Amino acid sequence: NDLDYRITANYHKTTESGIGYDDDAPSTPILMDDAGEISQFTFRGTYTPSLLDTLGLQLGMSQGTTGVGVPHNPDEFTDRDVDSHYQSLTWNRTLSTTDELRIQAYHNYLQYDETDLYNLPNDLSAAEQAALHPAVLAALQAVPFDVDIGVEKGTTERYDLDIELTQNLGTNTRLVWGGGIRYDSLQSEQLLDTTETIDE
Repeated sequence: NDLDYRITANYHKTTESGIGYDDDAPSTPILMDDAGEISQFTFRGTYTPSLLDTLGLQLGMSQGTTGVGVPHNPDEFTDRDVDSHYQSLTWNRTLSTTDELRIQAYHNYLQYDETDLYNLPNDLSAAEQAALHPAVLAALQAVPFDVDIGVEKGTTERYDLDIELTQNLGTNTRLVWGGGIRYDSLQSEQLLDTTETIDE
């Protein structure tokens, strides 16, 4: 029996480093709020319980926040929260000196959220508030509320199972055949124009 494995972990953080500009003053640089931080962990292991069998396991996760937007609108940069992980299990079985069976199952998950809450009327500039009808402004001040102006939010997931058989049919001929099944799902109102989860 033999077991080999490798574990990695890291943390990465960036500060506001991008330089953008306003469409009304393209020659004036503006610092972009594109700071972010990401934590990652991975595991990769191989186990050989016998001379004919090999098991492989891979695990990983990543979580963090990053700033997203476009350089010509630096004031509109928002934070995108990302949460992802994956798992993969593989079994290789040597059937003969030339034939092999391979089975793999894996799962991927990704959730991203670029929620950007804009409070009315408190987040309006003085000029924007002055442009409103006094009755409208008074109503907003009486009952302020948040509006989500984020452009991305969703969850995607995949399950997969594959079986592959390799057979030697002759000196110069090898046959590889197998099958698989997969399940995918996606939930994103912005991309699909529905709050329902689409799967196949």
